Amino acid sequence: MPQFYKGNSTLKGHGVSFSSNPKEKCIFVQMVKQSDWNQERHLGSFAGPKITVKLNLSEIGELLDMFRNNRSYSKPHSNGVQVRFAPYIVGEEQKGYGITISKKEDENTTTWLGSFNFADKEVIVEYLSYALRTIFHSEEVERIKAYKTKQESQGNDVE
Repeated sequence: MPQFYKGNSTLKGHGVSFSSNPKEKCIFVQMVKQSDWNQERHLGSFAGPKITVKLNLSEIGELLDMFRNNRSYSKPHSNGVQVRFAPYIVGEEQKGYGITISKKEDENTTTWLGSFNFADKEVIVEYLSYALRTIFHSEEVERIKAYKTKQESQGNDVE
């Protein structure tokens, strides 16, 4: 489960984590806002507001395509949530990728912002690929288990 925590003295840092759930055939992206800064140690604390977004197989594929082909990804989700990944550009130079998750409730919108450098991107791509393989493997194991159970219930030998 990759986790990225990027704090700063302006308290505008973020934490982003990715986790997979093969049974639900998805990954979860969770973001948390920075809540404090330790000037002496130059470390941020992350206990601010959190949001978790569930991405299905198709959306995982879209993210992989976005990273591999340097595109943008933007999708509305349920409950007024919008997810966006895009190249992060400063001036004319791409520094990596950015993530924005915004949630609109009534008249208010809360926004979580984060960024990934190119090394982070490689970790995320590998994790997304791994998560897909894990999901596919889990589906295959369940299919074989169901087949064996059915065969045994019919009195057939299964090896």
